[in-house]
Amino acid sequence: MSPEDALEQKRRELVASPLFNLTFMPTLLLLPDSLKIYRATDAAARVLGYSHEQLMQKTLHDLLVEPPDQVNAILAHARSHPPFVLTARLPNREERIIEGIIHELPEYQLLHFSFADLTHCIYLIGSQAESVPYPLSAQGLTSCARWRECFPQHLAIMPMCI
Repeated sequence: MSPEDALEQKRRELVASPLFNLTFMPTLLLLPDSLKIYRATDAAARVLGYSHEQLMQKTLHDLLVEPPDQVNAILAHARSHPPFVLTARLPNREERIIEGIIHELPEYQLLHFSFADLTHCIYLIGSQAESVPYPLSAQGLTSCARWRECFPQHLAIMPMCI
């Protein structure tokens, strides 16, 4: 068996394991060099609004509002300083604020990206800020700087990125 075949076999075993399949946490397995989505949990497909097959045709960059250079910088920083916040765009153009962690799985040559959808939590925090009209996505609240500007009273509980 070639090294590539052995690696693919290990990856298939990982994806077939109950620890990956039965998790309620949205999770993507990414190829490290391209950030191409190798596999997604059912929870990730549900939150992101794509089928498993559609997700496997995309890279992480394809799903996010932020430009690739910014995403790469955030991910590099997040490896030593998790968590991080990004904005995912769903197929219907709706945006979701996601907080995630990423770590390497060197034995599989993959990145493990788990995230939570904070969009509705942010709506609750935002409902206390009388000066911010809704919907939030229409306000361009897709960067940490903009969140800090609109919700300074919540900095202690808001997820931060670089």
